[in-house]
Amino acid sequence: MKTAVALALLAALNLQDPPKPKFKADFTLSIEQAGGQWSFVIEGTTDLPDGVLLKGRLFAVEEVDDFKGGKRVDEESLIQEHRGWRPIKLSGGKIREKLLSSTRKPYSIWYRVRLTYDPNVQDIPVLDKAGEKELSWTADLHPGSPKEFERELAETLKSLTKEMEEVHSLYRDLRGKFQVWTRAPDPAAFAEWRKGFEAKVDVIRKTNETRYSIWIVWLERQAKFRFDSFSDRFTHLCAEFEEWLVAKKKHSDLSKDPAKSGDELKALAEEEQELQLRIMYGLTGFLAYFEEAREALGIDTASDPDAVGAILKEYEAAAAELTALAAKGDAAAWKAKAPEPRLRARRSLMRLSDPALLPRRAYDRVLELQDKFAQLYALLEKTAAGEKTATDGIAAEHEGLVAEFRKYAGAK
Repeated sequence: MKTAVALALLAALNLQDPPKPKFKADFTLSIEQAGGQWSFVIEGTTDLPDGVLLKGRLFAVEEVDDFKGGKRVDEESLIQEHRGWRPIKLSGGKIREKLLSSTRKPYSIWYRVRLTYDPNVQDIPVLDKAGEKELSWTADLHPGSPKEFERELAETLKSLTKEMEEVHSLYRDLRGKFQVWTRAPDPAAFAEWRKGFEAKVDVIRKTNETRYSIWIVWLERQAKFRFDSFSDRFTHLCAEFEEWLVAKKKHSDLSKDPAKSGDELKALAEEEQELQLRIMYGLTGFLAYFEEAREALGIDTASDPDAVGAILKEYEAAAAELTALAAKGDAAAWKAKAPEPRLRARRSLMRLSDPALLPRRAYDRVLELQDKFAQLYALLEKTAAGEKTATDGIAAEHEGLVAEFRKYAGAK
């Protein structure tokens, strides 16, 4: 009986599959630059059999606070297409694959590549050799220091500032053209202008496509979202204006014989008015969105440099008038005439605080200029009264602040 049991156990053991080998993969992740492109490249060796299909995933990695307490490592995929991974077919035990290429230089952050042997995507002959157990291996890359990352963010912000200026320039061109053609419609001129305008928008769109859409570099992701919206809004506004031009022309043609087309004329008039209101709303909404984007990205540019420049000219004219009045040394004339230019100067400073002109972070600059003006006015008042005061220093500081403000706002 014992012999029979032993033989049965031995037979059962002989029916089991032989143990599968423990495979390994040794590889590195690097960034290669060639021909104006940066590529994340994985390279190494493995003893996995030929024909195995590995899933190559690329992540941006960050250590974050865990809501449960302590820290945790957060991985964010850099590969968006093909379900977030690259297929890597093995041959000869060698691994070399470009996981991602971009014309934009990668940031100096933490990257990770993960290779996964997934039995669900293998051919049957491969499964017989490599088994049905999922395997994975990782390699990390730290291409730069935190200080280098900070410098890269500063450069990105500088670049975004220029791009935002271009967006605002396009907006002003669009708004100005619409204002002209709303009063005197010219479909042919609009069609010709639109070609050049859309070419400029396309440049913005293509530049934006190169951005990395990752939360770890929040500025980059935010910019990608914002500039996508800018481009779409420009296209939508032009399409609506084209609709308005068509409705306007049809309404004009039918108006030549209103007796025959009374109901249609009424409907067209309502359509024309609705389209015009939508365009006006779209233009107003675009500017509001632009201001929001500027605040979100932390960009200090003025939304309307020309308007800021005009206000500064009014302010400087009022300050110059006060300086000339004080130089006469006539206290009575000062008392009678100084309040009016002083009021103009202060009104100009208040107008500079308009959030439609400057971002909120610019208010400190306005307050600084306001304080310096108050100091200058007090000294000029003493000079007008015949007191000996040294106004040159304050006047020079005031002039320097105005010049710096003008440069900051991009005003002429």
